[in-house]
Amino acid sequence: MTRNATRFVTLLVATVLMGAVSAFAGVSQGSGLSYDVTSGSYTAISGGTLHATSDDIGSFAGTVNLPFNMTWNGNSYSTLTVAGSGQVWIGGTPSNAVWAWETNMTGANNGTLRTTTLGTTPNRVFVVQWQDVTRSPQGS
Repeated sequence: MTRNATRFVTLLVATVLMGAVSAFAGVSQGSGLSYDVTSGSYTAISGGTLHATSDDIGSFAGTVNLPFNMTWNGNSYSTLTVAGSGQVWIGGTPSNAVWAWETNMTGANNGTLRTTTLGTTPNRVFVVQWQDVTRSPQGS
């Protein structure tokens, strides 16, 4: 279950960040957004930047410089804040958050949080991958 969910979320976040799908923006600012649907196959990233592992994933939040500007809700951004809790804040602003996961996350023993850029100009995709993560325990 964890691996399948990781694959889905990695593809979803990669698609959102390349500007093709903006469906989650409808939660807070959905006017005038459009999206395209594409298909592809999942391949886990193993390179790029490793931001956090195992138990450190849930508490991680860091700013990442994008290798290209992206337009979100009519504004151009060059940074993201990637959070181990499953959020990507566009431009570092929580009000511009894409929630890949809808809860706090923790990594398994081999869990990782990575980012990388795939493709070549003008067809680059910035990927955020939470791999081998699960929901953090809540309450008793």
